[in-house]
Amino acid sequence: VLIIAFTCFCCPGLFNALTSVASGIADPTIAYNGTSILYGLFSVFGLVAGGLVNVLGPKYTLFIGTWGYVLYAASLLVMEHNKTVVLDPSDPDKSTTTYGSGARTFYYLACGLLGMAAGLLWTAQGQMCMAYPTKETKGLYFSVFWIIFNLGATIGGVITFATNYNSSASGAGTGTYVAFLIVMSLGACLALLLAKPENVKRNDGSLVKVEALPDWKEEAIEIFKVFLDPKMLLLFPLFAYSNWFYTYHAYYNVGMFNTRSGGFGSIFYWGAQMLGAYLIGKYLDSKGSSRRTRAFSSLFLLFVLTSAMWAFGLWAKLAYDIPRPAHDKYDFKQGRYWAPFILYFYYGFNDAICQVWSYWLMGQMSDDISVLGRYAGYYKAVQSAMAAVSWKIGAVDVDPVTQIVINWVLSIVGICGAFISIRNYMAEGEDRGSQGYDLAESPGKKNPTAISQVLIIAFTCFCCPGLYNALTSVASGIADPSIAYNGTSILYGFFAVFGLVAGGLVNVIGPKYTLFIGTWGYVLYSVSLLVMDHNKTVLKDPSDPTKTLSTTYGSGARAFYYVACGLLGMAAGLLWTAQGQMCMAYPTKETKGLYFSVFWIIFNLGATIGGVITFATNYNSSASGATTGTYVAFLILMSLGACMSLFLAKPENVKRNDGSLVKVEALPDWKKEAVEILKVFLDPKMLLLFPLFAYSNWFYTYHTDYNVGMFNTRSGGFGSIFYWGAQMLGAYLIGKYLDSKGSSRRSRALSSLFLLFVLTSVMWGFGLWAQLSYDIPRKDKYDFKQGRYWAPFILYFYYGFNDAICQVWSYWLMGQMSDDLAVLGRYAGYYKAVQSAMAAVSWKIGAEKVDPVTQVVINWVLSIIGIIGAYISIRFYMTEKEEEGDEYGLAESPKKTLE
Repeated sequence: VLIIAFTCFCCPGLFNALTSVASGIADPTIAYNGTSILYGLFSVFGLVAGGLVNVLGPKYTLFIGTWGYVLYAASLLVMEHNKTVVLDPSDPDKSTTTYGSGARTFYYLACGLLGMAAGLLWTAQGQMCMAYPTKETKGLYFSVFWIIFNLGATIGGVITFATNYNSSASGAGTGTYVAFLIVMSLGACLALLLAKPENVKRNDGSLVKVEALPDWKEEAIEIFKVFLDPKMLLLFPLFAYSNWFYTYHAYYNVGMFNTRSGGFGSIFYWGAQMLGAYLIGKYLDSKGSSRRTRAFSSLFLLFVLTSAMWAFGLWAKLAYDIPRPAHDKYDFKQGRYWAPFILYFYYGFNDAICQVWSYWLMGQMSDDISVLGRYAGYYKAVQSAMAAVSWKIGAVDVDPVTQIVINWVLSIVGICGAFISIRNYMAEGEDRGSQGYDLAESPGKKNPTAISQVLIIAFTCFCCPGLYNALTSVASGIADPSIAYNGTSILYGFFAVFGLVAGGLVNVIGPKYTLFIGTWGYVLYSVSLLVMDHNKTVLKDPSDPTKTLSTTYGSGARAFYYVACGLLGMAAGLLWTAQGQMCMAYPTKETKGLYFSVFWIIFNLGATIGGVITFATNYNSSASGATTGTYVAFLILMSLGACMSLFLAKPENVKRNDGSLVKVEALPDWKKEAVEILKVFLDPKMLLLFPLFAYSNWFYTYHTDYNVGMFNTRSGGFGSIFYWGAQMLGAYLIGKYLDSKGSSRRSRALSSLFLLFVLTSVMWGFGLWAQLSYDIPRKDKYDFKQGRYWAPFILYFYYGFNDAICQVWSYWLMGQMSDDLAVLGRYAGYYKAVQSAMAAVSWKIGAEKVDPVTQVVINWVLSIIGIIGAYISIRFYMTEKEEEGDEYGLAESPKKTLE
């Protein structure tokens, strides 16, 4: 492991030092494009490298891989000798740098060859570093490797700093590349000192396990199996994140500091990695708790550190206005340098914890060197494919705030995927040997838990309808709200129609694929907004260019937007019916409040982060509408959410918290299914809930009217962060009460309904006062920096809080009616059909500019009627006793229980 570490110390370690200062190339775009090519080919070779390393052997695979780094350093030397620097005549301290076309071509070719070589090197490194230590020392060995490897990057930073000490300009000197070239060549020769794996003695005295190699066909099948293994698929988002952030780290260093100070900072960035690797490795090998406990606790630590880091990073981007002008980049001799330097140190520290933890987790899966080679290939393939996308984003100058938020969200999704993988596939005890968390173990032997499935559903909705909600909070970023309202009315019209039949469709297709199909409507919707943004005409005020007189959109773009809204309506009918069916069927009756609240909290976290995107990307704009970066970010995150849904298990394999499996009845034919759906629409207790279900989406029109009419875009985004955050708080509180002990479900239903009545009446009373007092919509929209902003902001927070209580309560009530998956699918379809049909009417009212006071009164009256209907349904159809089974269910003939 020491030989491997010192080889990587010289090759990829020094490569990391170069990328910390954008490879020393004065034009970061060239470096970003080259790195994107590198990672693209890296991902392709990562797919097959797990098989190649098993054929060539790790020693020679590592040796071949090192020479790609040597060639890369040579290409930078050629670039340095084929550049033209033009000084600004008015200011000799300013300059522009261009490179010859032949030098650029050689550089891009070297990047491609390095991508192939890196796929080999890192797969061989991963295979050996995971196979050589025992399970009890993998944390130590990984941390030792990571410390020595990053010592190379640290020394590389010293070289960059020292050779550019007398220069404060961008770019690096010839001496930098010559030094790197020599050291990388030395690292390549070190690889030849490695022994054959079967001759290596592990710390417990055993030899490394090397199985007879299969032929190339069998090897290809084994590699393919890794890419289909559920526990590895669940780790995909975390592996994707673990290289995605390097683009922004490099951007931050290049955009914040001059070259010598960037080199100075990279010394400590990679030094911080050494510190992080040491601390996490020491904990992962600690005694006194099981590996599973250590896996969970260290994953939680990673979540806390990562979330704090990106929050700090977002603040720094807005505070320091990165990238800074070339003549005003920070230098380490300036006092202002040290605050952003600390953040850069934090970036490196957190990187090491993520990387070492990932290697450690894979190392728990097997002791077979061939299997671990395939794991390493999968890991590097995912990392590099996503890094290629990330570096391309950097090359096309996607808004840096968008980059930060993508990193933040990807880290959260990745950590949640890792949590589910450990929870479902890692044994509780230590006594299962090398097979405790192993590829050879059939996933079917351990049924996925209900909570893990609800978490996957929640994170799918976190990325798709959650971010859709954030967009609608600012009228979809469309400067003309009437277009957004008409589109949303079309959406809910189709949603209503598909909601009528979705309960039957989800029973035929299955909830997993119904959810997957439904997610893509949100992706298409985001694309339509991007098309609208690129086909708009903005008319400015000639007397004041900062003011916009009007914004119009092309007819083709408007047509595409309306079509996308219609298709989203169909897709949403499928998605929400599948979501409702699973979230009501998977928990037991005693935990439905908890499960619904967990879903609602995570789902609304998507909208909350979406509000952060809208706020941050429009921070320097007080106009209506949203920037292109907003839509790009939403498009990427929604696509990720669509893929998340494929991790769901079959319902009949899901284990509920009481140990029972989910009940799945044999499906009726389409005629019988149609009859069963019709029965739901004629069932008295469901008809009594119709007004409340109608109200539960009706109010969104006015909520959006209020946000758009009261605040400018950035302040609307700021407010939506707290609107959806309030939903999370409301969901938690009502869910906790609904599952509380000490009273019957009927008593809890009635008492919580009374609470909903009080909160809703107070809210609309306050809303009517605000509408009359503030004369909404306003011409002079409020900004969050103004003191007058906060009173109407509190009301908007209250709107979100009350919304969650209404929604979670409705789901909980339906969940008490049955445990049958098919029945609950029909209930969910009915619920979403009623919601969306009434929402279509409500959004049409918004588009027709109906007096907002009238809208407030309609909402208030509809809420009262809905609560009265729900009271009658509970009073007449829910029994007092708990032990009668499904005493409030579809299968039971409606009966009065007035005792």
